[in-house]
Amino acid sequence: MKKAILARKLGMTQIFSEGGKLVGVTVLEAGPCRVLQKKTVEKEGYNAIQVGYAEIPERKVNKPLKGHFNKADSLFYKLVKELRLESIDAYQVGSVISAGVFKEGDDVEIRPGLKVTSDGATRWEPIRTKITEIHAGKSKVKKAIPGGLLALGTLLDPSLTKGDSLTGQVVGKPGTLPPTREQFLIKLDLLKRVVGVTNESEINEIKTSEPLMLNIGTATTVGVVTSARKDVAEVKLKRPVCVEKGARVAISRRIDSRWRLIGVGVIED
Repeated sequence: MKKAILARKLGMTQIFSEGGKLVGVTVLEAGPCRVLQKKTVEKEGYNAIQVGYAEIPERKVNKPLKGHFNKADSLFYKLVKELRLESIDAYQVGSVISAGVFKEGDDVEIRPGLKVTSDGATRWEPIRTKITEIHAGKSKVKKAIPGGLLALGTLLDPSLTKGDSLTGQVVGKPGTLPPTREQFLIKLDLLKRVVGVTNESEINEIKTSEPLMLNIGTATTVGVVTSARKDVAEVKLKRPVCVEKGARVAISRRIDSRWRLIGVGVIED
């Protein structure tokens, strides 16, 4: 099966081979890439996905591309490429492709994990388990590559997943996941007006002690602002998230008894 991902060169370095020889290598940052469009044999005469790589602000995007990104409910990207593949069944518009492979028998870790309370203190402990089977689309497969939706069979007790209790958590090889954060600093980019209301009032600055709903990937959590300045805010979360520095956050405020989108942000620290 053909595999592909977009990457950028970070620089050069040297490593030792298994034989002890020092060799020069190129360091690449592979992905993440977002699927913007699917092309099929039935419509276009071939199978392919169109992906975007390297986020850029809206002001740097021309009008035709802006419409293309909006159609896919996507952020804006500097590079857009078409990748021809044998099968695109596992890919969905809006899904994110990053580097990595899961195989049957792999040990995996789930973060933030389980909430544990003892001696009056609360902490979150990562869950360790093993992959027993993998399903991609309608097929059972031995391994899974990035892109699309997957179903992983594991050795977890079913009671741990009751009521979608692990929704928004992140799974990966042990020791490879981002840190679990109970608070972080966000660089803010607020909208000019409130989205989804009849009276499109202007958006006021975020204030200290204000509750916000934050969407990060598939995770949804509520946080309270502990410190706020004009373009940055520090937020303490009621439910922690597993997330990298630099991840994007959708920010909503309680308006007229409903959460309304007021802007986006980037996790600084």
